[in-house]
Amino acid sequence: MTEVRSIKELRSQSKAGKLSIIALLFLPLIGLLCLFWPEESAHYLPYVLGAVMILSGAAGIVVAAGKELKGRGEDGGKFAAAKRDENREATEPYLGREETIETADVGEEGHRSSRSVGTAIVMCVLGGVILVHGSSSISFVGVMWGLLGLYKAGEEFDEIIHRIRGGHRFVFKLAFSIFELVLAVLLILHPFANIDHHMILLGLELITYPFKIDRADSGKFTLEAEA
Repeated sequence: MTEVRSIKELRSQSKAGKLSIIALLFLPLIGLLCLFWPEESAHYLPYVLGAVMILSGAAGIVVAAGKELKGRGEDGGKFAAAKRDENREATEPYLGREETIETADVGEEGHRSSRSVGTAIVMCVLGGVILVHGSSSISFVGVMWGLLGLYKAGEEFDEIIHRIRGGHRFVFKLAFSIFELVLAVLLILHPFANIDHHMILLGLELITYPFKIDRADSGKFTLEAEA
């Protein structure tokens, strides 16, 4: 995933990374329209939202593919270096342990990159579906974003568990994650009951989805945008 905490970090991203982040930052604007003009927004939401999802997803695929290719190049260099050091293993007994740690780090990074590619592909496919079906897919849009919200909340809870194990602050992050979880569940339940109510919930989901709000151990609040 591409994550930024400031304008400076956004500027340091590749063109595809900037495009992916900026495209998803349109989601809160779309969400505000859903909150204040739910009935009117329902007619145009699938087209605008579908285009944003396709744009962000395509850019995300380019970013993830670039990281994957770069990671393979670095892995090749580390493998060659490890081969050159094989003859020194007897005199440096801890070398193998260091290589194991590096290999584990590379594997974790590769897993994250693969997951980012998968998320970007899903974004593209779902964006294309709602774009093709237009206003008739408005209920599907809400359920779809509810499922995306559940997936994001699940990742947040994984981070919270990691924080608890490390003895770091987690209460604020837990509260925000629970809010996201409840919002996602409400979007999935009874999508055909009341279109205005459904649009308001969808608006809240679109506003919160691109962001991660956290509180560091120092007490400082941080806001991250991710794509």
